[in-house]
Amino acid sequence: MKISVKGNSNRAIDYVITYLYPSNDGNLASSSFDTLESFQEFMDECHPDINTDEFVGKYGKKLSLINKKAGCGDASKLSYVLYCFVGGGIIMSSFAYCGIIEKWYDFHKGYDKVNEGYLHTILAHNWEFDQLSTGIMKVYYWYDKSDTNKSRYKIHMFKDKIVIETASGTIHSIIVTDKYYVYFDGKKKDK
Repeated sequence: MKISVKGNSNRAIDYVITYLYPSNDGNLASSSFDTLESFQEFMDECHPDINTDEFVGKYGKKLSLINKKAGCGDASKLSYVLYCFVGGGIIMSSFAYCGIIEKWYDFHKGYDKVNEGYLHTILAHNWEFDQLSTGIMKVYYWYDKSDTNKSRYKIHMFKDKIVIETASGTIHSIIVTDKYYVYFDGKKKDK
């Protein structure tokens, strides 16, 4: 977005949103958006589950400050960038490049460590587990994809653990073992 500086028709202050994401080679890549509307359109399409209210508030406060400066003829700084990325179900943002890069690397380092050994995720309406006499953990689950009324769990399988997450993203249970199997026991749990 270009904001004209009062009293100087040749000068304008740029205000952009720069979205950071991991590229195919694992490095940092970015895309810039000139307006909040174009960024919101991107978020609605690619991350509809992410709440952007706090981000929009932060953007609006800085826009108000920039408009005030431009209205007074102050063009001491000609560009402002709001950097952001999506991580852990929220949008993180900063006006400082070094600050957002630190957050980005910290998040991805932690994410990679937590997801080391990830194998697969399945959906379940209900589940239970049992330890067999052989020491192997057996996880039974039930799921009917046509039943959209029941809440869903996600069962994440790793080489050395099973993580069961609720529909809201809360971790319900963690079973730490490398000797397990997960078994589909039908659409409905028999009582």
